[in-house]
Amino acid sequence: MTSFLEVSKTAASLRRFGSLAAVCAVMTGAALFSASAALAQDATSAEAGDKVFHSVGCSDCHGPEGKGDFGPNLIGSPATKDPKGLITRVLFGGGAMPGLGDQLTDDQAAAVVNFVRTKLNTNTDLVTSADVTAIRGGSK
Repeated sequence: MTSFLEVSKTAASLRRFGSLAAVCAVMTGAALFSASAALAQDATSAEAGDKVFHSVGCSDCHGPEGKGDFGPNLIGSPATKDPKGLITRVLFGGGAMPGLGDQLTDDQAAAVVNFVRTKLNTNTDLVTSADVTAIRGGSK
């Protein structure tokens, strides 16, 4: 895949030759490259995790804001400080929580963990789908 820097250099070269149409085509390619890279990153973002949290039933127990209804409060919970432990809990469950590993892809599980850790709490380090795959023992 061509990097954004390479596309920008090509556009700069074409500008010297006065080919406006070619410059526009290259810059459009750069925009598409940037958009596709952003979409790939967004799959495990906290924002994507917010959507998963509310669509697969996490909010049914933990409440729409993570403050706990039927299930425990996630805000300030020591369990959210350990990313590997939280991934394990999301995938395999524990206590009264059912495992969601059969329902979630690695990207979705990483996104939920990132949402809980960064938006409902103050942790800043993100997990990746590779982290989930490693704990799951294979990708999904």
